Amino acid sequence: MCKYLLLGILIIAPSMAQGKGIISPEYYGPKKKIIVSDFEVNLKNAPVQSGQVFTAQLKFALFHTNRFVVKEEGSSGNGFAQAAIKGKIRKCGEEAVIKWIDLALPARFKGPKVTSAWIVVDINLSDPNTGVIIKSFRVKAETKLSGEKLAGLDREKLNPDWNSSALCLSNDKVITRIIGVIIEEMDKYKWEARITRIEGNKIYIDGGLESNLKAGTMLAVHKRNNAETIVGEIKVIEVNKDFSMALITKNAGIKSEMSVRMVE
Repeated sequence: MCKYLLLGILIIAPSMAQGKGIISPEYYGPKKKIIVSDFEVNLKNAPVQSGQVFTAQLKFALFHTNRFVVKEEGSSGNGFAQAAIKGKIRKCGEEAVIKWIDLALPARFKGPKVTSAWIVVDINLSDPNTGVIIKSFRVKAETKLSGEKLAGLDREKLNPDWNSSALCLSNDKVITRIIGVIIEEMDKYKWEARITRIEGNKIYIDGGLESNLKAGTMLAVHKRNNAETIVGEIKVIEVNKDFSMALITKNAGIKSEMSVRMVE
C-alpha cells in the first residue's frame, strides 16, 4: 500500500520531480511569489515525513516552470505573496499480480506481472492576504505497468528504482496536473510587489533578482486591492536577490505598503 510509495520517495527524494512531463510555455516575465505549506497525509501507516516530501516535489516543479518564487509557510523574508498552496494526500497505493519463477525458490520471483498505482490529492489555492480561495480542486492519477517493479524497489539489487515504477509515474502525473491548474489560475493575475520603505526619492520593494526584475524596469504604484487607482511611477535602479531600489518618477501620493506592478 502507500507505505511502499512513501518508502520509495524518502529513499530517492533528491532525484524526483525533475520537471519531466510538465509542459509550460517559455516565460521570461516577473515571477509571482507563492507560499507552499507542507501537505497533510491522512493515510494509515504513512511516515510523518511523507507530506513534506510531496511538498518538496511540488515546490521543485513550481520553481522549474520559471514563473514563481516559491517560499515555505512561516519562513522569514516571505514578504508579499500572491498565492498560497495547501493540500492533502487523500489516497495512494499499489497492487500487483505476482508470478513465481520457481516454487522451489520462493524468495526469487519474476515480480509483478501487472503493477497498478494510484494517488489522489486535494489542493486549495488561496490569496494569503485576504484568505479568499482562488480555486479548490482534486487531482488523481493511476498507472498500470507490466514488468518487475513494485514500489520502486529493484528486486535484484535491492536498490531504489523509483523513476521507472508505476508509483513514480502516477505521482508525476499528479504533480504535472497540479502545476497546470496553478499556472492557468495565476495567469489571470498580474505580478505585484509591495513597497517596504521610502527614503526621500528612493523606494524599496520586496521583489528582486529572484522575481526576475531588472534595472531600468518601470513600475506603476497603486493602492492595495485597488489597481485602478495609480498614484505614481517608479524606475528600478538597483536589484538584489529579494528586494530592489527604485527612484520615484511620478508621485501623486505614494506611501509605504502600497503595491507596484509593471507599467502597461
